[in-house]
Amino acid sequence: MLGAVYGVVILVLLLGVTIFAHELGHFLVARACGMVVDVFSIGFGPALWKKKAGGITYKIGCIPFGGYVALPQLDPNAMSGIQGTSESEGGDKPPVDVPPPRNLPHVAPWKKILVSLAGGAGNVIFAVLIACFVYVFGRPATPADTSSEVGYIDEDSALYNAGVRIGDKIITINEIRVRNWSEVVSAGFLEKEVRIVAESAEGKPKKIVFPVEKGTVFFASMDGVRLSMVGSLMEGMSAEKIGIQPGDVITHFDGVRLRHRYQLQNLVWKSSRDNIPIIIDRRGEILEFNITPTIDEEIGRRLMGISFIDRLAFDREVIIHPTPWYQLKGHASMIFKALRGLVTPRTSGMVAGKLSGPVGIMGTYWILIKSSFMYALWFTGLLNINLAIINLLPIPVLDGGHIVFFSWELIMRRPIPPKIVNALVQFFAVLLIIGVILLTFKDCRAVERIKLLFGSKDARPAPEQVEAVKPESTNAPVLQPE
Repeated sequence: MLGAVYGVVILVLLLGVTIFAHELGHFLVARACGMVVDVFSIGFGPALWKKKAGGITYKIGCIPFGGYVALPQLDPNAMSGIQGTSESEGGDKPPVDVPPPRNLPHVAPWKKILVSLAGGAGNVIFAVLIACFVYVFGRPATPADTSSEVGYIDEDSALYNAGVRIGDKIITINEIRVRNWSEVVSAGFLEKEVRIVAESAEGKPKKIVFPVEKGTVFFASMDGVRLSMVGSLMEGMSAEKIGIQPGDVITHFDGVRLRHRYQLQNLVWKSSRDNIPIIIDRRGEILEFNITPTIDEEIGRRLMGISFIDRLAFDREVIIHPTPWYQLKGHASMIFKALRGLVTPRTSGMVAGKLSGPVGIMGTYWILIKSSFMYALWFTGLLNINLAIINLLPIPVLDGGHIVFFSWELIMRRPIPPKIVNALVQFFAVLLIIGVILLTFKDCRAVERIKLLFGSKDARPAPEQVEAVKPESTNAPVLQPE
């Protein structure tokens, strides 16, 4: 119970500060430009708390997904977002707590542009502070954070046929030096042809030229090194019977050193004898067991009955201290590559399938907070850079759309007709709402994922969830952490 309360408090705090940083940027620059501010709100909907001081209403809304600064001089009848008209009750009605239109001084377009830019700037500054904090105190690392070694490769894939094997250490991708798996993914993401220079597990050099199939990414059939860390156990299956526990890391199976849980899965499937030796690392204590995998009649395969923690299986003794510049560069690169993938016909469908909405982000946050506060803080930095960049896209309902409107006013010396602005804002607002709804339906599967990862008693993992067949795409630099 206390763990759940802690998780909720940290989640609300990190999201709240992210929203606060964005809105504070708008607020401070608007005040510096001498503009009138009616409301400063974190969250939408009915107020949980509010106070009026200096003619400004400060409030916290009950819906935490966003916030607003009500600025009547940015034409609240035509705009949304910064001014907070998203809280209006409909049509041309002003938002709650916002006074009716007054005869206020005209604001120069360049000041309006500065105010629109300031929200993203607030998120970037907050991300820089987070990056510095992570650099000083460090964050836990998975093996893929510190190694460019191949941990898994699908033996039926074209990349395997081209010569890539488990244990290969990738040195360069398209002449770009790589040091960890995130850099491997970034260097080859969206490329039509990938040139790999690697070193085999035996130390022999390799050079591979691989043409990427349309609609895919080169790393879809492989992954970096991941710990085979036990998340939960199926009752009555062989793993539970021999005494394996959640949190155990399986390091060897039948004498083979494990680099990935899919490698372990394949070894279990192919095994045919009983009493197979396995080695387990239980929080530093090395234990040896013999296991006889159970035959599952439904899928016709041998299983141990384990649900693995794959993505966030940290090496408990490894703490990394990435420099602030390295973190920020990685965050921005991930987002720009995702946006590029969305507008590239060859990869748009694949990238769109990896996007996450509010439910997915909340689910990821919950998993991260349960695993490591510092990793959750690192993800908050990614989210802030994400928010800053996406908010500046030239889409009418976003800050970037406001900048386009005000730039027109600056160049043409007259604003765009309010009817046109209203029509554009409403059209894109509808598209945005539809997009969020679709992503929410897709992300609802995250609820079951959380239950599986943390061993909820209400969630018994199905065989295909316990030991999945193959990773569809084990890495995707699209709005999620590595």
